Order: sequence, then C-alpha cells, then structure tokens
Amino acid sequence: MREFGLRSVLVAAALALSLPGVAIAHNTYVDRSDGDDGGGTNDCSAKAHPCATLGRGIGQAGAGDTVFVGGDPAPFTEPQELGDGKSIVQKDFSKKHSVDTSGKTVLDTGADSDPALEIVSDAGKVKGLTIRSLGTYAVQVDGAAKIMHDRFDEEGTHTTDVAILGGTGSVEVTHDTFKDTTPLTSEGRFGVVTSDTGEVLIAHNQFKGLATGIGVGAGAPAITDNRISGSHVVGMFGNAVSVSGGGPSMTGNEITNPDEPPMGSFINGVLVIGSTASLSSTNDLIQGFSYGIETQNAGTLTIDSDVILDSSLDGIGLIDGGSPDAALGNANATNLTVTGSGLADVEDNAHLDLDSSVAGDDGIDAFGSGSCTITNSRGPAGGGPSGCHSFSVNSNPKLKADGYHLKASSPMIDAGNPAPPSGGALDIDGDKRALDGTGNCNGPKQRDIGADEFRC
Repeated sequence: MREFGLRSVLVAAALALSLPGVAIAHNTYVDRSDGDDGGGTNDCSAKAHPCATLGRGIGQAGAGDTVFVGGDPAPFTEPQELGDGKSIVQKDFSKKHSVDTSGKTVLDTGADSDPALEIVSDAGKVKGLTIRSLGTYAVQVDGAAKIMHDRFDEEGTHTTDVAILGGTGSVEVTHDTFKDTTPLTSEGRFGVVTSDTGEVLIAHNQFKGLATGIGVGAGAPAITDNRISGSHVVGMFGNAVSVSGGGPSMTGNEITNPDEPPMGSFINGVLVIGSTASLSSTNDLIQGFSYGIETQNAGTLTIDSDVILDSSLDGIGLIDGGSPDAALGNANATNLTVTGSGLADVEDNAHLDLDSSVAGDDGIDAFGSGSCTITNSRGPAGGGPSGCHSFSVNSNPKLKADGYHLKASSPMIDAGNPAPPSGGALDIDGDKRALDGTGNCNGPKQRDIGADEFRC
C-alpha cells in the first residue's frame, strides 16, 4: 500500500507538470533596462532572462516567493501592490554580460496619487530598495511586512509622508534610512506614521532632516535604537517624535537637534498630546530641543534612565491645560539626568513623581497647581509649597564633560533609592542597575542618582 501510494503521488505530479496552464510557484527576477516581459510570456524565473517590469515579476511570483530586483539607472515608475507573503529584494543576481543588475533599485512614482508600494495583505520582506513618491505615501502598509535596509530620500518637491503603517498586522521597520535632503519649512514631512493597532517595531533606523521623524497616532509601537537628527519647524513647530494617540514604548534612541529653532518657534524631542496618548521612555538620549519631552493634556509619561541635555526651555514640559482631570499631564521619572537646562516645567494640574534623578542648578519650575513628589534626587537647594524644590541632595553631582556620566568622585554614586530596582533594569549605557560603586566593588548594591550607573 505504501509503495502504491508513493507511485500515485509521483504520477500525479508528472501529469500536473505536463498539463498546459498549470502554474508552478517560483521566485522571479526583474531588471528594468535589460529585462524583457516577452509580451506577457516570460515567467521571470530565469536569472539570465529576467522580466522588465516589477508588476510582471510580482504577478509571476508564487505565494511566499521572492521577487529579486536588479539595480538599474532607470527607476520603476508604476505604483505596485504586494501581498500573499511575497517579498521584493534588491539583488545583483546576474552573471550574464548582457544583463547588468549592479547598482541601486529605485521605485519612484512621481506625482501619482497612489502609494509607490502598498502592502495590501500580509507580505514578506521589502529589502534594499530606494522608494520615493510625490503623491501620497511612499509605502502604505495594510498587512504584515518587514521593511528593512531601504532608503526613503525625499527631496525638492517630494511633499509626502514617507511611510504609513496601518491595519492590525505585525510590521517591522528596521535598518532603513529616512532622509529629506532639502528640508522645507513649508512641508511637514514625516518619516514613519503608525495609524492602527497592529504590532509595530521601528528599530535601528536613521531619520534626517524631517519635520517629524516618527508620528504615532494609534497602537503601541516599539521604537528602539533609532537615530533622529535635523528636525525642523513647519510654521512654528517641529518634533522629532510626535504622539497624538496610543502608547509607544521608546528605548535606546538618540535624538539630537544641534540647531536653534527660529525665534518664536519650538522644536521638541518628543511631543505627547491628547488624552488618548501616553509614552514610556527608557534609556533615551535627547539633546538640543526646546523641550526634550513635552506633554499637553496627555496620559501618563513614564521615564527611566533617560538623559535630556541642553534644552532651550526645560528638559520636560508637563501641561494639562488646566483640565480638572487629575490623570492628565502627569509623569513618573526614575534615574533621569537633565543638565544644561531646568529639569521640568510643571504647569496647571500636572504632577511629577521624581526619584533618584539629577536636576541641574535650574531645578524645576511649578506654575498654577503644578506639583511634585521628589525622593532621593539631586537639585538646587530651596523649598516651596508645590514640593518641586525639595531635593534631598544639593551637592555638585560631578559629571563628566558629556553632562551625564559620573566621575569616580561623584556623590551621586550609591545615593539613589535603596530599594532594589525592577528586574532587568539597565542604565543609559546598558549597564546593570544597581551596582556597588564604592570601596572594593563587592559591597551592597545600590542605585546611583541619575541615568548613569557608575562601574567601579
């Protein structure tokens, strides 16, 4: 019976191969200039005889297969759709002299109103492409996908958001470059925008010269180890990260803005605005903004081991707009280091819980009914009814020239909260929290004050 069953399977397979019109799923190969669709007869399966159009390559690929696209001086100009688990991967695949697949692969659809690439259902990878659009979005994602090692270099009249992520699928945006080479104060270009509740990872990307690098409108994306620089104003405002809904988790990002905004304008490292928005920020470095992090009528801000440097206003701005809702505009900050500016503005009914943190000599400003609870933290001497000036340590924190690492003589070492930190807690450098930083290094482990945990 077993032998008969195997023979039957082999016969059926041979018949399927011999019957006309039966498609065999396969990877496909495309080259813009040297390929040939063969009038619709080329199935794009041969490296030596690729198809010429990306649409043909996608159409001939089977579910779960990969479209390998060669580099070419000429861009693909037609909007494309991708789904069925298919991938598009840039590759120098040809060794045939007449087919040159070296160079970069560009999908540039100009002013077409459709996205240059739309993920219409769950797909595989989009890898190694340069993608541009004058119309709507360069990429719109409505299913699961991995967008990786791609380049989005908007310039000149390119006015779109570079990529928007929607739907409820799992999306990874990793190791991509989002760059506006000709920043315009009249164009509010975003790098990545999340617009639904899907599981989104935005990690190891570079965002340069955009009005907003990352915009979160919904969901809880993980924003990890990105580099965002060169944010600029559109009108009066700009933000490296903007959160208008949802609750993203930010970890290990470096967000810098070395240029002062124009007079009367504001550029924030992170803006969290609206009652449906909240934020968790851990081990992030934010430098050179109006506010490092600003919240306006937002849900709770949670900060752990962040460094905020050289803000022109304050490291943190907590504003609840005078709302009677006590749940808005509040922040919990642990092991925070803020130097080069005041630590925070706490306005209206907002409240700041601050523990084991370093405030520079400008301290904290409280307005209206703004209030603080401060424990185990360093700041300027003084007191006040709001609790925003009640620092337990007033001595020089003895920081290194970078503004946040502790010198060996710093009184911040082992002076933080004596309670054990949460399991797996790390400092700004990824060192374990807590360590013994004095004596023979084998004594009781206690948290330091500030984002840096000193290693003796």
